Amino acid sequence: MPIPKNKIAYKDLRSLIDIQDVDTSSICENETKHLVKMYLEHRFDLLGSGWKCVNIIKRPQTSAYNEIDWHRDFISGYVWKIPLNRAEIPQGADIKTVWELSRMQHLLQLSTFAIKYKELRKQAIHEYKNIVEDFIAHNVFPLGINWTSAMDVAIRSVNMLLAYDIFCQLDEFGILGEAFKNKLVKSLQEHEAFILRNLECDLLHGRNNNHYLSNLLGLLVIEAYLDIDQKVWAFAVEEISREMKKQYYKDGSNFEGSTSYHRLSTEILVLAAAFIGRMEGNIPKDMLDTLNKASHFTHSVTKLNGRIAQIGDNDSGHIIKLSPAGVFLSGKDAAEKYVNLKDLQDEEYFDEDILDHGALLAEIGGLIDNRIIAKEKIKYPLESSFVKAISKSEEMHYEGITDSEREIGYQNNKILEEFEHQVSTEISLVNINAGLDTSSWKSYPDFGLYYYKTDLFDLFFKLKGCAKKVTGHIHDDILHIELNVKGEDILVDPGTYTYSADKTQRNNFRSCRAHIVPFHKEPGCIFKNLFQVVELIECELLQLSKNTISVLISNGQLLHYRSIRIEPDKIIIVDKSNQPFVPNFKNYQFFSNGYGKMMKADESKSVSITSKKIK
Repeated sequence: MPIPKNKIAYKDLRSLIDIQDVDTSSICENETKHLVKMYLEHRFDLLGSGWKCVNIIKRPQTSAYNEIDWHRDFISGYVWKIPLNRAEIPQGADIKTVWELSRMQHLLQLSTFAIKYKELRKQAIHEYKNIVEDFIAHNVFPLGINWTSAMDVAIRSVNMLLAYDIFCQLDEFGILGEAFKNKLVKSLQEHEAFILRNLECDLLHGRNNNHYLSNLLGLLVIEAYLDIDQKVWAFAVEEISREMKKQYYKDGSNFEGSTSYHRLSTEILVLAAAFIGRMEGNIPKDMLDTLNKASHFTHSVTKLNGRIAQIGDNDSGHIIKLSPAGVFLSGKDAAEKYVNLKDLQDEEYFDEDILDHGALLAEIGGLIDNRIIAKEKIKYPLESSFVKAISKSEEMHYEGITDSEREIGYQNNKILEEFEHQVSTEISLVNINAGLDTSSWKSYPDFGLYYYKTDLFDLFFKLKGCAKKVTGHIHDDILHIELNVKGEDILVDPGTYTYSADKTQRNNFRSCRAHIVPFHKEPGCIFKNLFQVVELIECELLQLSKNTISVLISNGQLLHYRSIRIEPDKIIIVDKSNQPFVPNFKNYQFFSNGYGKMMKADESKSVSITSKKIK
């Protein structure tokens, strides 16, 4: 792509969101007061940090504005220098902490709070203006840590523009004048130029991922508001359509092999579709079809407690954040709950529920309507109305979904050898047979997920996906089982916890030892680096009936057979192998419900799990 010249007339910065169309009725006063207080004090809880002050200098509270230390990892204290030297990065420093702050997602949230609460507006608009000017002053284009990732540059662009659109409509005080607009537009031109020069695409192999999708979204949003170069708009529209077809399977699951990255990529796709619909008058049908199927995948992996089953990596990634989702804890309770929060002050702690993906379904609900979205649109009206306010389009209604599920009754007649090592495990489910008559195994075979759901329990079975695509976000979790009974997590995936800040923990959390899989001498994956995984296991489905599934995996000379049979009062799991193994039905010692957050696993269970050798 050619880099456009700076030819925009500043007066052309559009407004695309009518705040009268944004439904803020669900915004809670207590949560708003708490978050606004923290944001204005420049205290942020990002990636498990707890509420940390990010000011360069702690000035008196009477000071109008305190500058932010944009280059400091405020968890480890490490300061990223100019020029960058990654070889000098100490253990514990995490580049994601700095990037997360620079995404400025709190500004959009602050702007939606200001729509509802008039008394916040003047102070919030001043804060927006000061934050943007502060960032521009201390992050000179294109130098430093916040000009290294085109993905984060794109996300920052989206949030600055959306927040500006809303704040301008609330600015009866004349705070965001012409001089500030000129400064903002100049910076956004630099943001677009950086993205175009640093597109995170694999030109040789075409193995692109959520980074490239976010780059394209950034270009779409900048062009929608500023209209710098129509060639850039056309390029971004064409590419995001092409990437959608590459990165989503026909059943709506995402190729990254992660339920959390499915949310991130789908959020990108939702916003892209909304802006395309607004600027071009209609949203491509195949894009709406993909979003419909993606919503069904999110619904399928959501457990009875309203949280997703964590499969693959979870870096808590969002493009935008609107409704606060979580609960208040005392500082003492939060410190007892989380291993990583030991220095909390004696004040309320808002514990964000990162595994609740209902807001994503509501965002999709701004563009389409289907049988699973309605409930989430009631819970998250802000998200659905916000997306609809951008697109200005009528929702497309979908009656159902065309599944690519394996047909029940599938039988592979492969003759198995008599395995020397055999173990049977029984999970007792007392009075849990309701719904068994109408339930059956269902699947997303390309993603590698089989599941059985009733009104009383959810069971997930992770196999190897059918598609041969490269991703660095998978775990060594083939044959992993996740079980939730009446809203209680019995068997779980432990999550991710961290990437570069602690390489040992990174590998621990994604290892087979952290999952409900049989332990053999050799692992099923080799982790060559933080984001390069080599899968050693091959996986073959042998049987899929209404209440039974059986598979065979191989790894060199190793063969292992696992079957799961659901009965009215129990689940029976049979493991057979030609090599010794340890059946593991105990959760990993730690559980991470979001990047940087870690708690000790709850060992108390309301169901009985017993294993015994067959031979």
